[in-house]
Amino acid sequence: ERAANFADALATLLDGGTPLAEAMRIAADAWNDPPMAETTRSLAANLSLGQSLSDDSHFAARFPPFLRWALLHSEATTGRARALRMAAGIYRDGAKHGQQRLRVLAPIVMAIFVGGGATLLYGLALFVPIVNLLCDEGHPMQALADVLTITQLLGDVAGRTVAYIGDANNV
Repeated sequence: ERAANFADALATLLDGGTPLAEAMRIAADAWNDPPMAETTRSLAANLSLGQSLSDDSHFAARFPPFLRWALLHSEATTGRARALRMAAGIYRDGAKHGQQRLRVLAPIVMAIFVGGGATLLYGLALFVPIVNLLCDEGHPMQALADVLTITQLLGDVAGRTVAYIGDANNV
């Protein structure tokens, strides 16, 4: 998102007729990242001194790849401002996709850590064995639990008929 903000600000300044060096100096604050803002100001100062933009510059190497291309090589082809807007779109889409992935994964991760941690702490606090009555492979303890429940609620199970309703593998 930071690279997109910088690219948009720089493209707007260039469209308004601001010279590249001055536009870079002004747009540097759009990074909202002090090291990148300083790098941009240093590159702008070099431009003001008459130096040309090149990939060899250690300042240029600090820019993200597509933004570096938009700054250094796009003037002769698509135009610098247009290329900067394209770079902004690419970086903004990447940031949006990252946010969407995080929006899906964060609750899952939190549920695993918080839920698993709460279950573990509860089990440790009780100091009693925890028995898993249900699992994907089979439910060996489920029949025992059912018999104990029936005995508690209805008394002796001898002679009673039991019908299981639902998923057949829960028996």
